[in-house]
Amino acid sequence: MNLKKKIKNLKYQNKKIGLVHGVFDVIHYGHIKYFEEAKKLVDYLIVSVTSDKYVNKGANRPIFELHKRMSLLNSIKFIDFVLPSNNLTAVEVIKKIKPNFYIKGKDYKNLSNDISGKILKEKKEVEKYDGKLIFTKSNLFSSTSIINIKNNFISSESKKLIDFIDKDFFLKRVTQLLKIKSNKKILVIGDPILDILEFVKTNGKANKSNVISTAHLKKEVTHGGILLVLKLLSQFYEKIDFLFIGNKNKLQFLKKIIPKIKIKNIHSSIRIIEKHRYIDDYSHQKLFQNNFYEEDNIEKKTQSLAINFIKKNHNKYSEIIIFDFGYLLSDEKLIKAINLINKKKITINCQSNSFNFGYNKFNKIKKANILGMDESEFRLFVSDKSHDLGSLIKNNKKKFKNYNYVFITAGKYGCYTIKKGSKIYYSPTVFKENIIDSTGAGDIFLSMAHVALKKDNFDIKFSNLIAHIVAGMHSKTLSNRYKLDNNLIKFITNQVIK
Repeated sequence: MNLKKKIKNLKYQNKKIGLVHGVFDVIHYGHIKYFEEAKKLVDYLIVSVTSDKYVNKGANRPIFELHKRMSLLNSIKFIDFVLPSNNLTAVEVIKKIKPNFYIKGKDYKNLSNDISGKILKEKKEVEKYDGKLIFTKSNLFSSTSIINIKNNFISSESKKLIDFIDKDFFLKRVTQLLKIKSNKKILVIGDPILDILEFVKTNGKANKSNVISTAHLKKEVTHGGILLVLKLLSQFYEKIDFLFIGNKNKLQFLKKIIPKIKIKNIHSSIRIIEKHRYIDDYSHQKLFQNNFYEEDNIEKKTQSLAINFIKKNHNKYSEIIIFDFGYLLSDEKLIKAINLINKKKITINCQSNSFNFGYNKFNKIKKANILGMDESEFRLFVSDKSHDLGSLIKNNKKKFKNYNYVFITAGKYGCYTIKKGSKIYYSPTVFKENIIDSTGAGDIFLSMAHVALKKDNFDIKFSNLIAHIVAGMHSKTLSNRYKLDNNLIKFITNQVIK
């Protein structure tokens, strides 16, 4: 008998049907007690399992493929039927089954923590059919927490820091940060970049030359540069304008990527930069990359229009956030216009890359509220590549007196923050290993630090901690795949401040 007929017969007999939904990647004692309690509430217990494509638990997850997870669940005596769920939520499964009870673990009971709204959508759906969302009382535990504890993902330096913070207060502030959007109007300036992942199979060395031979398998387009930043910021601000200096024919394309952003376009013939990263499909190791359109320059007419826009409109915005990837802001007159803006409004991240290293120095922006750079950019500025970073920052901190906050990121070695050219704060990175790809991590770090400092008035200690957590989670995915969502609260609860 198929499931549809089975459900029809059960309902005809007035039997209670229950639905449980989840990933169930690593089954443990807590799950067994959860299923046992759920079964006591109903006559027939159905478990829907999130398919591999929709699992968003971090790098290398799920550990077990869908068919293996379903096979194990089918062997548990409390479960009557197991089916796959090919969606981000259980809504479609609820529509199909129309259960009497949709059953979740007690760690989901506080619906105010449901930042993504997934559980609220599921609750509304089950109630359409006179069903009810109920919560078990047993301790479920977290598979992700167990995996991370076993693998010791959190750095020892961060553990020491976390031990001294008020964990309940921190979690409350982060929940508020994610839940309530600011109505401040902000302007974002920077270059959109398409990070195109070209997955290949390596065939080995070519017979007649010393090159690696590959076979192309598939392509995936991810959104880098200012697009990555805009996606993150749109989760915290209601009113964002993006100054896009580029071809107006690309507006519809950009609107699909950043639908919540208002795009202010100044037409130019310059093209959207593409960075094609060739990746071994088996190991996900990057082999090499090929960049396109980096040498495009804006026309004089476009330059004048951009300068006029900034001069005319900068007073309309509470914040002006600039991510300088060394392309758009190579124009001296545009830089001069930005330097005339009140520094309290300016947040700027200055980035060196293979195209502009040595030529794109942060000090072209003379003053700012928040300034971000990485270690190599700082060392270039002070002309010292070998001495201890902390000592160098201490000896040169007065050079940053025109910036209220300066963030100098050092990858896995953490971040130094200089406040008003005087006080120095060090914050260790949260994740010490299992980093998949650091592309965009610095942009995510500064964006999140800005949000914490400017939107919710976090202090340096808390703002850097949340920025490290989000940047670290971003680094556990390939390129720019990571999306901030409700899992952040669960992750912080189970792994960071457990």
